[in-house]
Amino acid sequence: MQKRKAGIYAQWFCIEGLSGGKKTTYLIYAHQAKNYAQAVRFWNKTWGGRNGNKAFVLMNAEPYDPILCLAC
Repeated sequence: MQKRKAGIYAQWFCIEGLSGGKKTTYLIYAHQAKNYAQAVRFWNKTWGGRNGNKAFVLMNAEPYDPILCLAC
């Protein structure tokens, strides 16, 4: 995993992966994880290994990323 880069980021994490064969984006909020390690643990505990869920990319969400529209 990469460390957080300098710059402005939202306090959320996005995980891109597969859920039952469909491309899915998972959002992890700031109260659920404050760093990458906590985000990985949260994903494994909540979604990992269920129904063939697979994670490929874990990244910081950027403040104006359109993917954040899913959080509303």
